[in-house]
Amino acid sequence: MKLKIKKEKCKMEYPMKVYPIHFDDGRTEWCVEYPDLKGCVGGGDTVEEAIADAEISKQVYLECLKSEGIEAPVPTLETDLPSGKIALRVAKTTHKQLIENAKREGVSLNSYIQTAISEKIGRDSYSLEMFNMIKNIKHSVDEIRTGYNISEYQPIGLRSWNKEVPNSSKLKLKCFGA
Repeated sequence: MKLKIKKEKCKMEYPMKVYPIHFDDGRTEWCVEYPDLKGCVGGGDTVEEAIADAEISKQVYLECLKSEGIEAPVPTLETDLPSGKIALRVAKTTHKQLIENAKREGVSLNSYIQTAISEKIGRDSYSLEMFNMIKNIKHSVDEIRTGYNISEYQPIGLRSWNKEVPNSSKLKLKCFGA
């Protein structure tokens, strides 16, 4: 099933981050994320595929916000961003290792360092996102446990059981018999 979302719904231009993900087996995949749209990412075997995938994610993300009555965040303007230039001091041995790694990959030292930093930031962002998701799931499970009284909701017949879980208005969950 193809997803059809009109282009005019995504008029705002959001800045994106594009970075490679290198695997131990030698493969490289690409990741694109929109910092202003938390959790909105795309991926692919090429930069173009990753951008196209991220564009679909952005469209779906903005459509979901609209359907929930939530205003889309205002894109960060380029003028809000720092210059992108930093002075960095590293140990001589680290500098040597960086040069060797950049040569081995056939890229400039600047490009190699920028990619390494982007990958680290991406991993940290992903780890934080996973931590928050797990925390939210745990909170939801705890909320269900504390509000659920088994004796109240015993099914008469497996197919006829369709009771709402108490305190689930936020969760929009229902219990159905197996």
